[in-house]
Amino acid sequence: MEKAWAIIIDDDQAACMMAIPRLFEQLRKYIADKLQGKGQVGVIMGIPGLDNTVKRTEGVKDILKDHPDMAVTREQTGRWMRDLGMSVAENWITSGDNMAAIIANNDDMALGAVAALEASNMKDKVLVMGIDATPDALAFMKDGRLDATVFQDPIGQGAGSLMVAYNLAKKKPVEKETWIPFELVTPENYKDYL
Repeated sequence: MEKAWAIIIDDDQAACMMAIPRLFEQLRKYIADKLQGKGQVGVIMGIPGLDNTVKRTEGVKDILKDHPDMAVTREQTGRWMRDLGMSVAENWITSGDNMAAIIANNDDMALGAVAALEASNMKDKVLVMGIDATPDALAFMKDGRLDATVFQDPIGQGAGSLMVAYNLAKKKPVEKETWIPFELVTPENYKDYL
């Protein structure tokens, strides 16, 4: 008996590159416009060595590579935690780094960075972006405190998985990979994700 398998993908690098060229360009333009095409970017990473940490960080670098006056100048782990994201941002602030943006591998670390910047009266000078579009991140965005996040569609992931499993059980053909797209969330469209 031949075994069937399929993968439901929510590619973490795509979370930064936005999986679809139109959305990738939208994110590239969003960051470049907000930073006016220049500035230092710090990346607060998840746990070093994990696939999603590596791919999300590579995604940020890919987005910036076409802008010679924008570069990732700092990378440090926040281990997916808000308090460590805050600590990383505090260290960058006290070291005098002139960050134009902090892009975190998840929303919790981004919210920690927001707290550090607010405590130093610097939030209005630094773009902060996370990934996941968590309820806390959307609340921060509603209050004007978070600049952007990326929505991963858990309902779409679940529905895609169930559809593939159903089709496999019915011995129907399935694609080897099923992509669930990511979506850029900004103050202009966050209400769609509440």
